[in-house]
Amino acid sequence: MSRIIPTPQQTHFGGGSLPLSSCRIVKGTVADSAEIREYFEKRLKPQERERFGGPCGEQAYFLAVEGGPSGRVICGATARQGLRYAEATLRQLRVPSQGEERVQEAEIVDWPDFQYRLNDWLIWSEIGCWSYDRGDGKEAFLRRAKDKLQWSADHKLNVILLDGMGWNAERFPGYGAMMRELNAYARGLGIHLMYSGYGSGYGMGRLYGGQIFENRVAYPRGERYACCGHPVRGRGQSRFMGTCISNDALMRLKQQELGRFVRSVHPGALYIHNLDIDDFTNLGLSWQQRCARCRERWPNDDPLAPDGAAGAYAHHYDSLTDAVFGVEDEEAGYRAARDCFLVHVSPAYGGYETPDEEWDRNLQYFAAVSRCMRNVANVCFGTREHLTRHRSSRRRLKQMAEVLHQQGQGHGICAILFHGCDGFFNDHLFSAAPTLSGFYQGATVLMNSSGTAYQEPLQLLNAEFAWNASQTTLPGGFAECKKRFEGYRDLKERPEGIFGAEGFLGHACEELYGERAGPHMREVFVLRTSEGLPPVAHITTKSFEAFGNPSAPPFHRWGDDLPEEEAARVAQRWLRVKEVTLKASAAAHAALDAGPPERTKADVQWEAKSFEIGALYAEGAQRYYELYAIAQRLLAGEPSVKASAIDGAHEAVLSVTRKIEELLRTSFPGRMLDYLGGDMGQKQRVLEYLVDKSLEIVQGSKTGVRGEKSGRTWW
Repeated sequence: MSRIIPTPQQTHFGGGSLPLSSCRIVKGTVADSAEIREYFEKRLKPQERERFGGPCGEQAYFLAVEGGPSGRVICGATARQGLRYAEATLRQLRVPSQGEERVQEAEIVDWPDFQYRLNDWLIWSEIGCWSYDRGDGKEAFLRRAKDKLQWSADHKLNVILLDGMGWNAERFPGYGAMMRELNAYARGLGIHLMYSGYGSGYGMGRLYGGQIFENRVAYPRGERYACCGHPVRGRGQSRFMGTCISNDALMRLKQQELGRFVRSVHPGALYIHNLDIDDFTNLGLSWQQRCARCRERWPNDDPLAPDGAAGAYAHHYDSLTDAVFGVEDEEAGYRAARDCFLVHVSPAYGGYETPDEEWDRNLQYFAAVSRCMRNVANVCFGTREHLTRHRSSRRRLKQMAEVLHQQGQGHGICAILFHGCDGFFNDHLFSAAPTLSGFYQGATVLMNSSGTAYQEPLQLLNAEFAWNASQTTLPGGFAECKKRFEGYRDLKERPEGIFGAEGFLGHACEELYGERAGPHMREVFVLRTSEGLPPVAHITTKSFEAFGNPSAPPFHRWGDDLPEEEAARVAQRWLRVKEVTLKASAAAHAALDAGPPERTKADVQWEAKSFEIGALYAEGAQRYYELYAIAQRLLAGEPSVKASAIDGAHEAVLSVTRKIEELLRTSFPGRMLDYLGGDMGQKQRVLEYLVDKSLEIVQGSKTGVRGEKSGRTWW
């Protein structure tokens, strides 16, 4: 029996299969085919026909493979996108046979639980680093991206986070033209390509791929001034970072930049992050910091008031939305107000730990913003991975959707899910977290912050549970919900039905890599050290950081004064990571020897080589911490440690870095398109940091000077 990914909502399989060549195939929509209309009206129950209305209705479809004397295949829907999905399911109903193509008997009525279902192709959460950029030029990238988009459409994913973070319309010569071509191709498949950037705040700092606007009395070089900012973090720096809502000249500059980007790229979705404030209390404190001009325009200190923060941020969101939705290109057939949806993120996105009282204030705030806005269609508010209320089993995003419809104007919700494998919490390659998608019903957009080129089995799991979120029985009380969520996010729990050879991962790897290579690739995705650390596939600062913030520099600096015992322990941890990464490389090479299908062969080759390099990075980290431990012992005056030991340990670090440099040069000689350098750019930054900070240890151990501690950005 065929396994269809994603699993249809309603399926009845027959006992046999039919030669496809002998079937009469009827395809069409209810509007353009009498036979399809008759099937829809006579064969579907009233409650089934209801599924073809509402925001998800244009993606619903019905499919029948009927045997008997006159076998026929019915592919039907009420809209073209639903028909595309019916055809995608039909392709998955084909069964292996000798000499002829056969299709399994089945009756299916199917629809998605979420209107928009996203995979994130960026290695560094929503911030950047193209995972499919392999340094082989624009044409090769386009071919690869189109192939992956077609594969995504076949599995009914309809949003891909493609680039971030910044509104630079010409990141490199030809960027705009390439992206317009890719967006046109994606629209033809029913896929929205999403891009991320800031509307205010600019917390990414020097790595941001766009203009960083500041609050100034006049532009371009007027005096800087403070306005709203984060009330706790960052020593007040965020108060200067383009946060003033009453500054019309500032808003015009933002609109011009955003308009240029949209005209150049023709995006399908924009993720617009504003001043990074998580909850209502901090929003209120930030609002108290507003400048005199903002106080004059919005005098009310109550954040819920139309002349308070709610009205001000509604104006901010509307102004940015106007800049986007005003773009039309008749020749290209692109109209942003129709073809692009927006996600406005922050302030007050909250999280599952947010207390119920705070959550209720968040709800009232977003309802107030919704009431004040002019733009409603194709506009969503971004919020984080809320589960249930703390004192009941009521799901928060369903409640939020009800409040926005009853007390606001019905804006959509984007559930932004950082739940592991995301370049934020961790760099694992596969987890069961997408099985918890049912928590987020009520959202318009399910935004999985995972799904890179290194995680294609996870892309399939995202597709599975974004389409049919009701497949998993979820716990009721908040304590159990939190335990399940964190257990899956941190890979403390790995259910057999998902990770097992006979579970979803085993099936996904066979579909991707073939029956012979699939089991070897499954091993790649289950490997980990004794403390649960994954092999190093791609490099992010998350992989090598010290403090749990993905913007923090990798490794402890000499100024952190890490105790010798701790440095030695971390060195051993990296040794185990190296060993498990070498096992992953061996498994990927075994998959290559087993002969994966042509479509994924290059992916397996890329992963095998990446693991080889990742093992060297793990060894570099190991040698770095060994150097750190020796330096601490020398500085403490241990008589058994000689000064020459420092030079030997330092040479061990440099020996590894030279191997990495050579392997990078010979294996990936091309220039990356991504302005952050993709995976290779991250590798290069970590390599430079390793060389620089190991020298800092050597010099500091001899002079006794500690230097600066590891830094953080203000956000």
